[in-house]
Amino acid sequence: MPFDYHDPETVVDPKSLISNVRVLYDDGEKGFSLCKLSCEGVEHMAMRWNVARRDMMMPRNRQVK
Repeated sequence: MPFDYHDPETVVDPKSLISNVRVLYDDGEKGFSLCKLSCEGVEHMAMRWNVARRDMMMPRNRQVK
């Protein structure tokens, strides 16, 4: 089942805290991303899965037979 890919360049949540996102590695829709970012003005390294947990846990098609 294909998942919705979430481009790491567009993920800046919570918006009031996160800025200057610089993606260093993006493994695509079946992988993870590494980036440098600022959180409350302090630079950090961050890792995230490119697929939301809700997409992995909930099937897209619920066929009733």
